[in-house]
Amino acid sequence: MPLRLDNASARCPHAHSYNKNNSRQLIEIGLKVTHTTARRSEKIDANFVADYGEWGSTLPAWQENNWRFNSKLCERLGRVPTLQMLLVCERFRVVYAR
Repeated sequence: MPLRLDNASARCPHAHSYNKNNSRQLIEIGLKVTHTTARRSEKIDANFVADYGEWGSTLPAWQENNWRFNSKLCERLGRVPTLQMLLVCERFRVVYAR
């Protein structure tokens, strides 16, 4: 189910904390969203995980971390996580970093 976002092509500056050699350095990055979809948790594939860049590069590691992360969110919302819950998946490119 593709999602259309009005601001998908806008520059979106985000502050991101980057940890290198145990020092915290705050950098600002500008992202351009190139593609957005909503997928069921159970439908996330290894290709998406490899590009995701967090929680390990294997599908099982990503699934475990994603489940832990979303379980906490669901608990705060009074919901129960399921494999059918929708996740918004974005692909983007870095426009600038400073």
